[in-house]
Amino acid sequence: MSNEKNKPNHGSPPAASRSPSGIGAEAERKTSSLKKDILVALISALTTILATGVTAFITTDWFRDFVGLKSSDIVVRRMVVYARILSFSDKHKNEKPISDREIGLRGTSQRRKTELYDEGLYLHAYYLSPHIPNTMTLKAHSSGLVDLTPVIPQSEDFSKEQYEKTHGAEIECSVDIASKNYVLATYHYYNGFQYNERTKKYESNGGCHINYRTDEVTVVFDFSSLPYEKLIKQDPRLYIKKPGTDSPSQLPSTFKDGILVADIISKPPVSSHIYCDWTWSTEP
Repeated sequence: MSNEKNKPNHGSPPAASRSPSGIGAEAERKTSSLKKDILVALISALTTILATGVTAFITTDWFRDFVGLKSSDIVVRRMVVYARILSFSDKHKNEKPISDREIGLRGTSQRRKTELYDEGLYLHAYYLSPHIPNTMTLKAHSSGLVDLTPVIPQSEDFSKEQYEKTHGAEIECSVDIASKNYVLATYHYYNGFQYNERTKKYESNGGCHINYRTDEVTVVFDFSSLPYEKLIKQDPRLYIKKPGTDSPSQLPSTFKDGILVADIISKPPVSSHIYCDWTWSTEP
């Protein structure tokens, strides 16, 4: 009878009882490979993040200004509007005019004699980023008369045909900004805050349109030249009507001593209308 089953087994040990050092080497190899894969993935992700960040940084207006890069479009870094309402008398209520005045209008060679019932003077300042365009167009309109005077830089390039066609209600002017990063203009309004027979309501508001990409806007409406506590029913309010919307949104502002000052308006969409609205004491 064979006694082979009693012989000791001198072959390789079973897998479960292999040398611990062999198992450790295999685990270390797999761990090392996993670390390499993770490191490659991290480097790839960081490269993408860095490239995106650098691209975003070098396209900012601040960086473009710093290195002198010019934008293909006009970009207004800051727009400041200071509007002073100088006088008001209600023609619709048969109040007397403030004065009879002969007005010399820049948009036409004519001088116009008119009974003056109200007057407003607006100052617009535009701080521009470096730009390629050489001209900037300024526009204004009113239910009365409007006059526009480019102060810096000066200009006589008016669209006189449109101005005369609308009897002084719409004006447009081009200014040379080839070597300018700052534009200053005054807008003079006459009889523009009266009762409008066509719309059957008072034009007791005023403001500005955003015609170019603009980073921030500061708006001030000054009623301190008027006996505002007597002439205005309640505190004026500031609104923005954005393109594609049916109704305006009120903007944060403060009204003190006859002066309304808005909080800074950041990045209003192009074609937005920012305006101050108030109610004359003679309105129903």
